[in-house]
Amino acid sequence: MSSAVEAANSAIDAAEQKGGKKGLHEMLAALASEAAQLDQGFEPVTIANQQLWPMPKPLLPAWVGNGWEALKTRLLATHENWEVWISWYEDRLFGNAPDTILELTRATEVPDAAWRKGPKSANTFIRQQINGVHLETDNDSPPDPRDAVAFQQWLSAKPREWASVMGNREALRLFATLGASPGDTTLLAIFRAISASRYAVLHPKEIKLAADAAEFLSNRQTQMTITAYYAASAVGADDAASRATSIISDLGRGPNESARIAAVLRDALALVRGTSPQELARAPLWRPANEGGAPPAARQAWNNLSQVLLENGKHWQVWVDWYDYVLEGSPPSSRRNDAWETAFVGSPEPLPWDAGSQAVNTEISARIRTHSGSRDGSHQSTEVQLPQIPPQRIRTSF
Repeated sequence: MSSAVEAANSAIDAAEQKGGKKGLHEMLAALASEAAQLDQGFEPVTIANQQLWPMPKPLLPAWVGNGWEALKTRLLATHENWEVWISWYEDRLFGNAPDTILELTRATEVPDAAWRKGPKSANTFIRQQINGVHLETDNDSPPDPRDAVAFQQWLSAKPREWASVMGNREALRLFATLGASPGDTTLLAIFRAISASRYAVLHPKEIKLAADAAEFLSNRQTQMTITAYYAASAVGADDAASRATSIISDLGRGPNESARIAAVLRDALALVRGTSPQELARAPLWRPANEGGAPPAARQAWNNLSQVLLENGKHWQVWVDWYDYVLEGSPPSSRRNDAWETAFVGSPEPLPWDAGSQAVNTEISARIRTHSGSRDGSHQSTEVQLPQIPPQRIRTSF
């Protein structure tokens, strides 16, 4: 018996225990109503967002209303900020439209440590997100990234660099889920595109590096090569928002869906609140390490891919190190400054891209060694702290 069937049977049993024969009939009527809607072609998300009981006002069976009021009283008496879940459940009861950003905050943004400490800790974190510093205007709040039309319209009204950095960061997240090696040449083309687009965000005068990298991806046959092409070609493009949205709008499919949606929204809100595209490009790709870091599935996928890369040849270690650096957040330092990063994008001298991955990676390694041996040279930069994106707060009411 599936978990879904077990849950339905448990709900039916609970309805009969709490509401008697009438409660049983009311529960069966609710299930039958939703089954009929599915047969008629209603989307599951539509049913999930509607009121829980198919009846007119007061919208709840008496036994449900009485039980909920009793539970609510007990929760409030604990003084553990259960209001955040009371409002959530009542929105579900009455079919109020969910706030996508807030839903994701509850599901993915609460640090694991807060959950482990118990309800007061987790509820306090959620309440701080709700009651904290608000966005200046509701019009600045980004729409659901899965709505490609709405999200592109929102992004098109923002500076072009926003699209470039958001497209690049989502391409970087997706790359870790590649899952298998598509061949050395293709891997090299993907790495070139995502590294060049990121570098061009950090250094806007280096747009040509990204354009050349996009051209190197002339044979785009897989989803990841298409994604990498859009990331590189978006930099400096008039239709940057469209190209970035082409990457972002695939959020509804693939692994780590909820975490990826949350990450895109976190990036968008950071930009709205004043984080520069350059600061965002250097921020961790997922949550900061002290808030849980990358989702376990994303971390495992990258571990698997990095092993495949190294099995293809030890020369791929330079790119494994580069991605680890970008994944965790990449502040410039005396060891990994602009001179270090130019080794991967072919500046100021081009890399031998047409000679294959081993030739390119060997040359990158040589340039890194040269940089490491001359840290007191003219390319040395001042070490800075990693820019921290402030927690994003969402306005709502209980």
